Amino acid sequence: MSLTVTIKPKVIKFSTQQLEQWKEEHDESSYGFGESIVGNYLKSQGYSVHQQYNICGGNKLGKYPEGEEIIRKYFGEERFWEARKLFEVFYPFRDPKRHPFEEPDLLVYKPDPEEMRLVEVKRLDTRDKLRKGQVKGLVLFAVLLNIPIDVYIAVPQGKEYSGEDIVWEF
Repeated sequence: MSLTVTIKPKVIKFSTQQLEQWKEEHDESSYGFGESIVGNYLKSQGYSVHQQYNICGGNKLGKYPEGEEIIRKYFGEERFWEARKLFEVFYPFRDPKRHPFEEPDLLVYKPDPEEMRLVEVKRLDTRDKLRKGQVKGLVLFAVLLNIPIDVYIAVPQGKEYSGEDIVWEF
């Protein structure tokens, strides 16, 4: 038996000028640029965006206090603690060669928080693609925790991207 996961990515365009400005502000590195572009777009849509969080207990409690507070507000205490157990369920022996899933790049929420979602960002120009562990994480959050997920593809202006579905088979 197999499981097929189909994800419809959202496309966001960026300019060369935006990338160059990012590099100037971040020691010539473009790491995190896609997250910044998507985060700024989502903020313009009324969301708050947070990058330092841990839902499933892979990190020690208190490592990301602001992220924990956001998740607690959205989930409630009981669901927060249940979610923190998932890492041990899926990763009981902490074997570094067998990381079962990854959490997405961005925790996105409405400030009160009436809505929370998780966002993974990939860049077309760096040929960044979803990894197996990332897809597993997206499925885990969507199915077990009922958290909406999005995948954004950051595409340079002038480049063609079909926006075709991302399909994984397990």
